[in-house]
Amino acid sequence: MIRLSTDRGLIAVDSDVYTSIAGHAANNCFGVKGMCVRSMTDGLMHLLRPESMTKGVKVVFCEDGSIEIDLHIMVDRDINISAIGE
Repeated sequence: MIRLSTDRGLIAVDSDVYTSIAGHAANNCFGVKGMCVRSMTDGLMHLLRPESMTKGVKVVFCEDGSIEIDLHIMVDRDINISAIGE
């Protein structure tokens, strides 16, 4: 959770907010088919339903105040991966 103290009070933003925003933003990018997760039983990647896409996002709050976001995405066929990553 990120907290910011101002003269008007305290603002606290939970990691679920960042997870949801990052998942929706990634899903709306060109060439991204959706969020995915690795199955523990067979080790294969599975596409997540839109309502559970936040499972493909990991948010880490660093001590220096920065945020690290890991996205696990599945891309459409015939898409240049370097075009998506720019």
